[in-house]
Amino acid sequence: PLDSIGFDLDVLDRKLPFTISENFKSEPPIAESLNGTKIIVNLSWLLQAESSFKPFQTARFKNLLLRNPSGSVHLGVNYPGRVAFPDFSDDKSQAWWTKLVKDYFQTQIRFDGIWLDLNEPKSWEGGTH
Repeated sequence: PLDSIGFDLDVLDRKLPFTISENFKSEPPIAESLNGTKIIVNLSWLLQAESSFKPFQTARFKNLLLRNPSGSVHLGVNYPGRVAFPDFSDDKSQAWWTKLVKDYFQTQIRFDGIWLDLNEPKSWEGGTH
């Protein structure tokens, strides 16, 4: 039997966390159509550093991102492009992230587990992988 299915980045819109691709939106929702099969979603913590991406806007405004010694937001390059990283050493950042996960579960896709991909501040900038 099929007990669980893992959705990789293809389920996301433009590989952005807390989104779902039009290709995976369905009626009834895909979670309901799997008849009890557990759903694991890939939920990267990389925030595309783009002014139109709301989680990045919010984190930047609330000062929840990792910063360089100069005080500027620490940026890297990864699969969604230029990215910023939440500062999980800050309790406010942890609470904000937890709310994003809960809202994603309630509004986008019901899931049973999270595959927290790239869970360190990894950057492909400068040819390092």
